[in-house]
Amino acid sequence: KAWDELMLKGKAPATASCKSPTDQVMALAKKLRVNGTPNLIFADGTQVPGYLPAAELEKHLNASK
Repeated sequence: KAWDELMLKGKAPATASCKSPTDQVMALAKKLRVNGTPNLIFADGTQVPGYLPAAELEKHLNASK
């Protein structure tokens, strides 16, 4: 709805009032050595940062069954 209001009527959405714990999220990412997106962590603990071709992704998913 907010998108339609902005695009069709030029009405900007209300200012957000939700908390954004950016520092906490960044600290957790650093602790887990997540330094980009996408970042996949499989059941066996294998961590793959960045893009993965479909065949490689399927290989990792099948290996963790």
